[in-house]
Amino acid sequence: MTRIHPSIRAKLVPEILPFSFGEAWMRVKLLCFGASVLLVQALPAKAQTPTVINFDQFSASSFFQSVQPPLTVGVATFSGGQLLNATSSLPADPTTVYGTAFFCAGCLPTITIDFSQAVSNLSLLVLNGQTFTVVYKIQDNVGDTSTIMLVANFLSGAGTITLPSTNIRQVTITGDASAWDFFIDNVTFQQCAVTGVTIRTNENCDASINPNCSANIVLADGSETTEITTAVQPPQAITVNVSADFGTAPPTSGTKTDSSGSVISDYTAGSTAFGSTSTTVANLSASVCDQLFPNLAEIFNYDGFNFHQSQVTDAAFVDSSVLSEAQIQAFFVAHGSFLANFILVGRIGGFEDLNGNGALDPGEPTYVVGLTPIPLHAHGLSAANVFAMQTVAQGVNPKVLLATSEKEQSLISRATLPSATVLNFAMGCGSPNNFVAQVGCAAHTFINQFTLTPSEPFFFPKSTGIRQFVTGLGRQPVGFQVNTAATYAQYKYTPHIQALANGGGVYLFEQVWKRFGF
Repeated sequence: MTRIHPSIRAKLVPEILPFSFGEAWMRVKLLCFGASVLLVQALPAKAQTPTVINFDQFSASSFFQSVQPPLTVGVATFSGGQLLNATSSLPADPTTVYGTAFFCAGCLPTITIDFSQAVSNLSLLVLNGQTFTVVYKIQDNVGDTSTIMLVANFLSGAGTITLPSTNIRQVTITGDASAWDFFIDNVTFQQCAVTGVTIRTNENCDASINPNCSANIVLADGSETTEITTAVQPPQAITVNVSADFGTAPPTSGTKTDSSGSVISDYTAGSTAFGSTSTTVANLSASVCDQLFPNLAEIFNYDGFNFHQSQVTDAAFVDSSVLSEAQIQAFFVAHGSFLANFILVGRIGGFEDLNGNGALDPGEPTYVVGLTPIPLHAHGLSAANVFAMQTVAQGVNPKVLLATSEKEQSLISRATLPSATVLNFAMGCGSPNNFVAQVGCAAHTFINQFTLTPSEPFFFPKSTGIRQFVTGLGRQPVGFQVNTAATYAQYKYTPHIQALANGGGVYLFEQVWKRFGF
């Protein structure tokens, strides 16, 4: 079958006339090509060199015959039409083109281009084969479309149409004429080329990564988010699909990097049962250019307690009047603690006053700090008095000190006098010295850190050294936000969210605080 048929008798103009159009068009093509070369040379070195498919390596008939099998050129496969060269009555392009027409046996009204890997910034030359004006539409698989109106073939109706999308895997070209007759040439696109991908939280508040601090540990409540920064190499604007094996990464449709190759998006925590002391690790991976880059970052999901905000409010933290000495003593008695009978003799030690007469009697257990023994019949201050004096002197809630003594050395739970080693480090404060100094150290440290809080909320960078126990990984440094001065003081005192698989750190303080009904 030839391309000549009754519906296009206007195309039977002597071939001499179109050649002048063709010569003019070729000059335009050469000028455009020269401009494109200058443009490529002007681009930064990081720009990708575009791929151009112009079909000129193929020989073909000048007339439509029948649809050909899909034609693969590099990563692109063309279907729906056939190749033609020096096409009859197509003055706009005498080179080899790919086209379709309603009178071509088996040819379709749509030319389809499928890509074996994602491409971006696609453009192509569309040529109208009809003797009247037709509107042509190009559409890609990601939903972007573009249209162009082309005049009749004998007026050299042709034009370049562009889709600036990324992750293009398929393109279709159609016209609005029921009697279709059109061609494509000079298909230009950028092939997806990524050599590396990184995903980072900004747990150290590095402005070069992200202007915002971003935690690498979140509450496993199914709603808390933290920002992640994804970057590709070489730098380019491209769609990246980030996935997480726990929680939720950006939408499955992906996020698009900017021209510098990076994009900031949110990771949303997964859900675990509240109070669980285990930490679930979310491994983040990225897929781009049909390549999977697995396990690029870890985000810890934890829900043992609200590590952003202690149960102790700021107002409660500095309420030193909440318990009197007598009430502290009653607390010791109610819990069966040895502290109810513990008498401190200055800083040389103390004893357990078993008969309640306030003096050291023969046979009563003693606590000796150094080499100086406690003299018989010595008197001193009760443990309740030592706690009460320090809370008033420093302006800290006595309940904070009591809970800390239980967290550090289980002093409230102990029924008998512990060893000097335990008592010399009773509050886990500073270096071991003596019981009285330990209580004073704890009170001073807490109130000092409370008043030094930089701001609320405050972000602890990962480099601060606060850690979280993660099963299989041990204690991991974390970066996260705290919302109150009381919480800030707790982490400055004990730099662990949770120090052990089943407790320790600020987690244990929170559990003790609840257990005592504070």
